[in-house]
Formats: sequence, structure tokens, C-alpha cells
Amino acid sequence: MKGPWTHQDSVELRAYALTQGRTEAVHPLRPETLLSAAHTPPARARSARPRSPESARAVRMCAQQPCSVAEIAARLGRPLLVTKVVLSDLLEDRLLTVTAPPAVDAKDPQTLEAVLAGLRQRFIA
Repeated sequence: MKGPWTHQDSVELRAYALTQGRTEAVHPLRPETLLSAAHTPPARARSARPRSPESARAVRMCAQQPCSVAEIAARLGRPLLVTKVVLSDLLEDRLLTVTAPPAVDAKDPQTLEAVLAGLRQRFIA
């Protein structure tokens, strides 16, 4: 028999409970996918409220500004896979929507200069 429960055991059990044992999200979400809170959840939404405290926090984050899946996972302190399942549920419930990133002209000199400056600051400074 294994010894007493550890903190890690409770973290793993909590992740299992959050996802209801699921290991795949219904919606294909990439780490860079941007999500926004639905302005008004439609009447046919499955629930008017998020299912968990993590879901509620994700909706609040996305209500302020579009957030990436990776950013939400980091701010929730949850693994990316668990966060994808939670966010997929919120998409199913129509509490979140996928937001298209702003169009950027990859050949625009100002865009290229901004990218170069950011890379220099990050890796050379």
C-alpha cells in the first residue's frame, strides 16, 4: 500500500476532475490560438456560468483582451493539455470564441524592423 497522499497526488487528481478524465479537447486548440469572451452568451448555451473556478478565471481573462491558450495555461498554473480541455468546454458552452489575430503584412518594413528589434533585445542585450 502506498503511503499518505502527497500534494502532487492532489494536483493530479484535481486535473483529472477538471477534465472529467478526458485527455483530448473537442476543439483543436493550438498554444497560440487567441480566445475572447463572448459578449453575450447565446440563449442556447449549455450553461450560463463556467463549470469551475479555472473556467471562470479564463473567461474573465478573455473578457479583458484576447488571450492565447498558452497564456491562459500559464496564468492558471495548469498543464497545457488540461487547459485545452477546459477551454474547449467553454467554446462548446459558447462562453468563449476564437479570435482571429490581426492581419500583418510580413513584407512591411516597419513590421520587419519591429521583429528584428525585439529579437535583438531578447537575445543580444
